[in-house]
Amino acid sequence: IAGNINDFEQLMRRYNQRNFRLARSYMTEDNDAMDVVQEAYVTAFTKLSQYTGPAKFSAWLGTIVRNEALMRLRRNQNIHFISNDALNEVRPADAQLNSLSQTERAAGSHQLGEIIEQSINRLPENFRVVFMMRGVEQLSVRETAELLGIQPETVKTRYHRARKLLQEQINRRIKTEEIRAFEFAGYRCDQIVRNVRERINELGDQNRYI
Repeated sequence: IAGNINDFEQLMRRYNQRNFRLARSYMTEDNDAMDVVQEAYVTAFTKLSQYTGPAKFSAWLGTIVRNEALMRLRRNQNIHFISNDALNEVRPADAQLNSLSQTERAAGSHQLGEIIEQSINRLPENFRVVFMMRGVEQLSVRETAELLGIQPETVKTRYHRARKLLQEQINRRIKTEEIRAFEFAGYRCDQIVRNVRERINELGDQNRYI
């Protein structure tokens, strides 16, 4: 077991929201995303000695979260790879467009975050992940490319297409509202920290008896 759990707790709290949003962009359920983040934190804690840079710690940690999410998707046989041709041809269904338009017109501003989350969930995975990091977490193009292991130009293209799929009426308000989507604070933040601490303590107890 590597690292100090109290110091690591501070790191978890610092990066919880970003890592939850990253995991949530792959997993379409909150509970699954939380499981991914918790498993990734345990892995990161046990491998802290392997972090030597030069990548930022947040990028190193985010890579572990991303890998955990992808492994979980593969285990569940839910991962779908989309060809470049298919990405160019992606269009939202007319029924979805009409439904979302009516919802947004009927909803008050307090409901906009939920509408945005539902719209993001409908994006193809490659678009969704980029949008979550760029539009919601507000990472730079370079940071997003580094985190996801893709080229900056790919980030720009996918983010542009993702925004088009989220409808014009949502895009007009998204700059002020998107930061509220997939918020991660309060009890969920505390829950992840508590669960990870328990897991790490259990690993430490096991090692003492080996």
